[in-house]
Amino acid sequence: MADDPPGLIVVNPGYPGPAGDDFAHAEAVLAAAAGADARKRWPFDALSPPAIVKTRPTLKSADAQAWSKRATGHELRSALLVPDPARTAGQFILVFDDIATTGGQLDAVAACLLDQGGAVRVEGVVLARALWRESAMPR
Repeated sequence: MADDPPGLIVVNPGYPGPAGDDFAHAEAVLAAAAGADARKRWPFDALSPPAIVKTRPTLKSADAQAWSKRATGHELRSALLVPDPARTAGQFILVFDDIATTGGQLDAVAACLLDQGGAVRVEGVVLARALWRESAMPR
């Protein structure tokens, strides 16, 4: 990525709960990476509010079948908001997530950043890709 670096690195946002008490694991990983980047080589999204936020809870996708995960991705899109499009407009944005199964959530986040945020390019990076289960495979 050194030849074509992102303008902003964001996280697939979690919903912090009404009291802000739900653990936001992907956000914690991104914050740790930003803190470890002592030379500030990477443009981690460290501002508050973040460049993209989840405004309400959505259905859980963990341990769901592929068709349910796709539906959850569509629901997620309606819960996403770019609070300040000036931060994302014209940018190549890299979206971090801890795990991907179908890619539906990353698609929803990318669509929001492109449509609402005016990003010119959005790519994703994940720590792990979940294995397909026999029951999740299309027939």
